[in-house]
Amino acid sequence: MQPANAPARYHALDSLRGVMMLLGIYLHVICAYSNFPDVWWYKDARTSLFFDHNLLFIHIWRLPVFFVMAGFFAALLNERRGTGGFALNRAKRVLAPFVLGLAVLWPLLQGLRRYTRVWNEPDAVWTAVAYVFRGTYWKWLDPTHLWFLEVLLVLYVLALAFLPLARRIDETFLSGWIHRAFRAVVESAWRPVVFAVPTFGTLCLMNLGVLDTLHSFAPAPRVVLAYGVFFGFGWLLYAHADLLPSFQKHAWKQVVAALLLGWPNFWFLLRHVQARPAVDALGLYGTAATGALAVWLMISTRQRRVSA
Repeated sequence: MQPANAPARYHALDSLRGVMMLLGIYLHVICAYSNFPDVWWYKDARTSLFFDHNLLFIHIWRLPVFFVMAGFFAALLNERRGTGGFALNRAKRVLAPFVLGLAVLWPLLQGLRRYTRVWNEPDAVWTAVAYVFRGTYWKWLDPTHLWFLEVLLVLYVLALAFLPLARRIDETFLSGWIHRAFRAVVESAWRPVVFAVPTFGTLCLMNLGVLDTLHSFAPAPRVVLAYGVFFGFGWLLYAHADLLPSFQKHAWKQVVAALLLGWPNFWFLLRHVQARPAVDALGLYGTAATGALAVWLMISTRQRRVSA
């Protein structure tokens, strides 16, 4: 049994985090069966438009939901443990897994990549194993599937750097105005539309109007900014955790609306892709607008606070 004064635990957010992780497994599996180029090094001979829609729609909102939760729990951790405790905890729980994960994942992925190129040869497995042990691929090391942890680490550093300024703002009239405005928007029926505005701006900076991924250790400012919107929303939401139950209002209607937006989003993206290397303005802005609104419609999961 937990003591009566045990810190509150957000069980619904724990559940949501687990679902998003499982959904990530499905997302990466269907990459091999979609028609989208450059999203996987191996493509099955039988690709499907169905998986194209799946891949794009899930990509719109899965990681943004993660970053909302990351911001929420970062604020919680900073409040409970202070700046030093927050930094130490994130180094242990995020930085260390990032480094160790790359040490394991990079050789494994390179071996699999090599195998897909020689799979029809008699000694394909041993060729791939020998390639792994040669280790020449380390010179091309990149964050691979763990790139989102790099973005998260950058946002943690930026949050720590911003904390002194945030404390100063808390001492001014701006603090009350910011918090009142945030509460008003979160409680409003127009919440998805209002928060879609900054996300639309960040998506317009992307290559295709959808969230880009990192392929190097140099964090792209546009990617950090895009995910920073969700992280910042989560951080502010922690200060107004009493509003969490409001997210269940019209939640299923919003999910249905987001699903419907998936079709024009897909159409706008195809239009933009087919026009490349030229920029199709309607395709780019249409993809960004429908994607921005869809992601904020999807950030409407039912949540409630329960003591552990």
